[in-house]
Amino acid sequence: MSVRDRPFSCQEVQKMKLRNLVAIVCVGLLLGVEAASAQKVYSLTIKVHPDISLSDAQADRILEDASDLLKTKTGENDFVCNVTFKRKGHVQPLADGTPAIINTRRQLEAVHRQEADIKVVSEINFCLGKEGSFEGCSWPHNLGIHSSIVVHPGSARANLWAHEFGHRTGLRHRTEPGALMSNCTLRSSHVRVTEEECRCFKAGPGAASCRGRPEEPEGATMVCPIVQNDDSPRLAENADGATYLRRLSEWFRSPSP
Repeated sequence: MSVRDRPFSCQEVQKMKLRNLVAIVCVGLLLGVEAASAQKVYSLTIKVHPDISLSDAQADRILEDASDLLKTKTGENDFVCNVTFKRKGHVQPLADGTPAIINTRRQLEAVHRQEADIKVVSEINFCLGKEGSFEGCSWPHNLGIHSSIVVHPGSARANLWAHEFGHRTGLRHRTEPGALMSNCTLRSSHVRVTEEECRCFKAGPGAASCRGRPEEPEGATMVCPIVQNDDSPRLAENADGATYLRRLSEWFRSPSP
C-alpha cells in the first residue's frame, strides 16, 4: 500500500477538520468585515434660495467633506462610517416666493414643501415649535417631511449637512463632546459617530430601528443650550426616544397658526 493510499489516522482527520473549521471561520470574518465596511452612497438633490449663491462645485465640496468626516477616525470613540454623499443633478433655485428667512411655522412648511433633499436658506429662526437661531432644521423621515433645511453661509457646513442627514434617519442629539450629533453649535471638531449611529446613516431615512436613537443614559444632560430663549417651548431632546418622537409628532400634526 502506498503512502497516498493508506487510510488517514484519527489524528490526521482531526487536524484536517480543524483546518477546515479555521478556514470557514476566517471566510466568515472576512465577509463580516466586508459587510460592515460596505460603502453606502446617497445621491441628494439640492435647492437654494435665489438670493443665495451656491454653485455645483461648492455643493460638491461640502458633500465630499461631509463624506470624509464620516469615513475618518479621529479618536477612540469615533467609528469609521463608509457613507458617501453625492449631488444629484444641478443645484436648483427654490420656487419664487419661498422665504429666505424662516420666522414662523408657516414659513418653515413652505420651504419643506419644496421638492429636494437639501434646501438652503439665509436664516432659520423657528424650528419644531421653538424660536431661536438654528443652523439646520430636519426631523425623521417617517413623520412625512423628507428633507433638511440648512443655513448658508455657516460654520462647519460639511458637519452641518451630515448632522442634519443624521436627523433624517431618526438620530437625536447626544451629549458627548465632539459628537457629530451634538446639540451644540457645530464646529469642525464635531465629527464623532458611534457604531450605532453609523448603522443609522447606512440604513438611511425611514429606518424604523433608528427612530429616536441613540438613547442617552439616565440623568444625561446637554452640555450647551439649543436655543437662547429658555422661556420658549422646548422639546426634551435628552428624554427617551419615544417621548421625543411623540412630542415631535404631536407638533407636526397640530394645525398651523
